[in-house]
This record gives sequence, C-alpha cells and structure tokens, in this order.
Amino acid sequence: MSEIDPALENHPRFAPSVVGHTSVIAHLKKTHKEGKLPHGLLFVGAKGVGKATLAHQVARALLTNSMDELGDPITELIPTDHLLRAGNCPDFLALEKSIDDKGKISKDISIDKARSVVHFFPKLPLRIIGASLSLIVWMT
Repeated sequence: MSEIDPALENHPRFAPSVVGHTSVIAHLKKTHKEGKLPHGLLFVGAKGVGKATLAHQVARALLTNSMDELGDPITELIPTDHLLRAGNCPDFLALEKSIDDKGKISKDISIDKARSVVHFFPKLPLRIIGASLSLIVWMT
C-alpha cells in the first residue's frame, strides 16, 4: 500500500480494515444483496469504536461495487482508493468538523457546510456506472 502522511495515518479514510462490527457488516452485506440497503445509514456509539472507519469502508464498497468484500482487509489500492484518500472522489462527500489555523477542531459542522450537500446529490455518479453517490457526516 502507498505511503500515508504520518499526520493523517489515523484518519478513518486510511484504515486498511474494520475491527469488529461483524454483525453490522453481515447485515449490510445481506441487505445489499437483497436490494434492500437503505438510502441512509446512521452509525452511533462511543468515540473510538470505529464508526467513521466503518462508514468509509461502506462508502468504498458502494463506490467500487464490492459490497461482498466489505470487512475484508484492503491489501491493494485501486484508483478509487487513491481518489478517496486524497479527498478527490467526485462521487463521495464527507462532512467533517473544520480545523482552524491553530489546529483546533471545531465543536460542530457548520450550517453552511451542511447546506453544501444540496449541490452534491442532484448529480449522477461520475466514476462507475451502477455505483452510488456516498455521503458521510462525521461527528465524533
């Protein structure tokens, strides 16, 4: 796998695998296979249990049409991975708290940032025919 900036290596979008959550992963795979995956998912739990990592892995699986591999460690990066890691995938949007010039993380996601998603969803997926648009709202 490619080198990751040490300052970002703990960010959920760089995690090569999901630890735990086996029942959630099995349920997501089953509902996807049955064509019943909901249009929105909300992962809740204590800070640090892997909610954002799981959300990023689900987005990756949806964007690459590889839901059957959800939960398996990522051993080889594909072009979509590089776009996701760089924050440049046109079919993916993550709303995260802002970091100011002093490195301080904001308490909330701003309303302006939240409103920006209305410009994201009217478009069709660009990268892969049959893939989904993915949005993650990340509040830890």
